[in-house]
Amino acid sequence: MTKSVSELQTSLLAAKVRYNELSRAVSCLDFREVAELRSLGVMLPIMTEEIERAREEQRKRAAACRFGGMMTSDSESIWMKDATGLMVSGPRMIHGIASTPTPSIHYREVDGERKEFTQVLLSRGANIKLPVPMWCAHCGDAAIGQFVFARKRADQIYVIGMVFENEASDYAWSKILSGEMRCLSVGSRNGRSQGVIDGRRFWDCWDLKEISICREGANPDAKFEIYNGVCRPRQATASRAARPSSVSSRSPVPYARKVIT
Repeated sequence: MTKSVSELQTSLLAAKVRYNELSRAVSCLDFREVAELRSLGVMLPIMTEEIERAREEQRKRAAACRFGGMMTSDSESIWMKDATGLMVSGPRMIHGIASTPTPSIHYREVDGERKEFTQVLLSRGANIKLPVPMWCAHCGDAAIGQFVFARKRADQIYVIGMVFENEASDYAWSKILSGEMRCLSVGSRNGRSQGVIDGRRFWDCWDLKEISICREGANPDAKFEIYNGVCRPRQATASRAARPSSVSSRSPVPYARKVIT
């Protein structure tokens, strides 16, 4: 079985330690230890080269993880692909609606007072770049997963994501399985506002920075379920060329603004 880079590095380190031990006591070595020292002297550069080859193979595998995409007259989809051409996936997947143009109520502290404000994130104006980090309730300094598929239409942004496998993500996954967390909430960086009407600010250009799972989100439409589907997005045809790894509302498409399917 092929060893990983970390396993090869561990073996190299052990060999170097042994080589240094023998070198320091070279005048006291018996014939077996002398043979071992010579063998290590030959093997060390070979092991170093093996690590470099493993790193290069690792880089090639990483480069194989590219992006697929497809456009229609009213939507656009992008997804991350693995080396086999299928969508990147894992054992713990979720899918659902991340955002819609439904007004969402938010609160912030202003001069010590809790102020309410309402914003409308127009789905067609979202700029999306994969992978989108998955957070929990917009908290933390590390993602618990990532979203690897996004479809943007004028009325919604649909996503598919995978939850990582570590202690923090395990805990989050248990909350998902129990049904305690089934809402999504987007973290955005707003770019262009159409104006404020009846206290509602409309954003028609904004960046999707992260998507959080949560118990209750500001947008009542943003909910998700456990994903049990087959990760095989339809292949783009010649008239639906694969798109790059980002979705921008500023790029020209056969629709009023750029969207995702």
